[in-house]
Amino acid sequence: MLKKFFNTFFNSRNDRLLNQYSKKVTLINELEPKLKKLKDGDFKVKTKEFKERYKSGEKLEDLIVEVLLMFVKQVSELLGCDILMFN
Repeated sequence: MLKKFFNTFFNSRNDRLLNQYSKKVTLINELEPKLKKLKDGDFKVKTKEFKERYKSGEKLEDLIVEVLLMFVKQVSELLGCDILMFN
């Protein structure tokens, strides 16, 4: 009964997690078209950019979505097929 009472005023753990994940999904959907346009030479430039952003103090948590998408894009090109998000 107390649990139901508190969930009325505060989100449940599942609601908080869903909210957190939905923000990442939105970011992925925004970045995907930009990363599809990248060519092979652009990946070296983006890798340097990620390193510089990390060294300048940006958290790894903030970079992870972009890095993961770039990795998936590169693997998709190497395998010659779409994997995961790039369908």
